[in-house]
Amino acid sequence: MFDDLYHVFCFLTGGVWHRSARILEDRVFDELMDMLDWKLPYNMRAFHFTSKTQSPVTRNPVFLSRPVIDVDLDELFSERIGVRLIRPDENPLCVHHLGCGFIIVETEDTYGRLLDYPEADGEMLFEELYPIPFARAKEFVEKHHRHNEAPQSHKFSIGLLESGKLIGVIIASMPKAKALDDGYTLELNRNCVLPDQRNACSKLYAKAIQAGKSMGFRRFVTYTLPHESGSSLKAVGFKWDGLTRASPHGWDHPSRRRPIPTRYPTGPKNRWVLYA
Repeated sequence: MFDDLYHVFCFLTGGVWHRSARILEDRVFDELMDMLDWKLPYNMRAFHFTSKTQSPVTRNPVFLSRPVIDVDLDELFSERIGVRLIRPDENPLCVHHLGCGFIIVETEDTYGRLLDYPEADGEMLFEELYPIPFARAKEFVEKHHRHNEAPQSHKFSIGLLESGKLIGVIIASMPKAKALDDGYTLELNRNCVLPDQRNACSKLYAKAIQAGKSMGFRRFVTYTLPHESGSSLKAVGFKWDGLTRASPHGWDHPSRRRPIPTRYPTGPKNRWVLYA
């Protein structure tokens, strides 16, 4: 009687087939294939086997002859929709997934193709700023924001790349304050970057304002804590617009109950405004 089915992803790199060091159970394999919409890209294969031993092993000689490569499958399959890879004298490539020295680029049949991406190759340049899926932006904020959780909705989100690595995101939404929600005002309510990324915040603010203007927004608002200088906001044209009142209960009101987030600054905040 066989045990459960096991799976290993294989990658064609440098003209040689390699196998992942990670052996996957059915549930994990299904979750990873869901990230690919169950469309295995060209230059990738999945090897399946069963095992009668407690530790899953196979004696398939072809599989065992393949060199082992250490690939973080979760990182590689995380979605990066809309990123363009600029190539000299060639058409840009649309990159859907990136990580671990590989990229998965768009193909006409939607399956995609796995390609090597040598990070040190100066001839390949990623588009720096790009639209990012809300789920990916939320994940980044939850992991890296110092004092706030991710919002529950957005109008759009933008990611910032450096050498193909996501180093920051900005999330824009309709204003939470009813007095500001006039249909022409956009709130930039999360700007989150990795530490020591010079000018990253200003780049994200500038791109979000540009995108908002193209959608018809004419006023932009955002908030910072009192101890934050707001230098990146001043750099793109925001003006200080006063100090808000403290909100010890967050957005929770008797007429509309809302849970208070685990990470939520309840004190007063600086409001900043930019008019387009």
